[in-house]
Amino acid sequence: MSTEPPAFALRRGRPDDAGSITTVHLRSKRSAMPWLAEPHSDEEAERWVREGLDRFEVWVAEVHGDVVAYVAFEPGNLDQLYVVPGHQGEGIGSALVQLAKDRAGSRLL
Repeated sequence: MSTEPPAFALRRGRPDDAGSITTVHLRSKRSAMPWLAEPHSDEEAERWVREGLDRFEVWVAEVHGDVVAYVAFEPGNLDQLYVVPGHQGEGIGSALVQLAKDRAGSRLL
């Protein structure tokens, strides 16, 4: 049995990824900050994600065809980076940050 983490693939986020990206966002936030109030419904969160797909450059990471992480950025600004808890520590977040730096410039905030 292999102990290596599964390989992941990075690709540009698409409008039909909004549901998967929302799931990543909500699962990650709820796991990391369970005490944080949620002033918006899951449906409102998905609407926000859809708007972000138009506003930011968004990339996702997939493992076995499932979206497990995403990054949203624009020149000079890394706006969002989330990795679902089961895939943290596998280098996915680092790869997404590097991709954002390469595409948006190395001076991301």
